[in-house]
Amino acid sequence: QHIPDKDSFLKKLRSNIENSVAPITLDKIVLEGADLSGLDMRSASLMGAMLLNVDFTDSNLTNINIKRSYIQNSKFKNTKLIQATLSGTIILDSSFTDVDMSLVEGNLLKTKNCTFDNLYIKSADLKNTFWKDDVYKSVQIADSNFMMSFFDDIRVVKSKLDNALFSGSQFYHCEFTNNELIEVNFIGCLIDNNLYKDSLLQNCRFATAIINGSQYQNCKIHKPIMRETQIVSSKFTKCDITLPVLQRAILIQTDLNPKKLVNANTEGLVVM
Repeated sequence: QHIPDKDSFLKKLRSNIENSVAPITLDKIVLEGADLSGLDMRSASLMGAMLLNVDFTDSNLTNINIKRSYIQNSKFKNTKLIQATLSGTIILDSSFTDVDMSLVEGNLLKTKNCTFDNLYIKSADLKNTFWKDDVYKSVQIADSNFMMSFFDDIRVVKSKLDNALFSGSQFYHCEFTNNELIEVNFIGCLIDNNLYKDSLLQNCRFATAIINGSQYQNCKIHKPIMRETQIVSSKFTKCDITLPVLQRAILIQTDLNPKKLVNANTEGLVVM
C-alpha cells in the first residue's frame, strides 16, 4: 500500500479542507508543520488531535472542537476561536496574536510558556484551568469565569480585566504591570508572592482571600472589598487606597496603616 510523503499528505489535507461542504472531522489526527492558515474550519472536530508547529494564521476556527488535544509550537494570528471547545487540551510554547476567544469553553485547559498579544475574551467558561509561564500583553477579558484555576509565574501587561471571576483560584509569583482591573472577583483566592505595579484596581473583591508576600507599587486601589481577608507580609508602596472595606480582616506584618486610609470600614479589623 502506498504511503504518501508528508508534503503530499499536507497538501491534500489542505485541499480537502478548502473544498469541504460540511464541517470536517479530524479526530485524533497527528499534524506536524502543517500550514492551515487562511482556512474556514468552522465547527470542525479535532478531538484528541496532536498539533505540532501548525500555523492557523487568518483561519476561522469558530465553534471548533479541540477537546483533549495536544498543541505545541503552533501559531494563532488573527484567528477566530469564538465558541471553541478546549476542555482538557494542553497548549505549550504557542503564540496567540489578535485572537478572539469569546464564549470559549475550556474546563481543565492547560497552557505553558505561551504568549497572548491583543487577545480578546468575553463570556468564556475557563474554570479549573492551569496557566504557567505565560505572557499576556494588551489583553481584554470581560465577564469570564476562571474559578478554581491556577496561575503560576505569569506576566500581564497593559491589559484590562472587567468583571472577571477568579474565586478560589491561586496566583503564585505573578506580575501585573500597567493594567486596569475593574470589578474583578478574587474571593477566596490565594495571592502568593505577586507584584502589582502602576495598575488600577477598582471595586475588586478580595473577601476571605489570603494575600501573602505580595507587593503593590504605585497602584490606585478604589473601593476594595476585603472582608475577612488575610494580608500577610505584603507591602503597599506609593498606593492610593480609597474607601476600603476591611471588616474582620487580619493584617500581619504589613505596612497597610488603617489610620491613614480614606473612609475605611475597619469594623472588627485585627492588626498584628
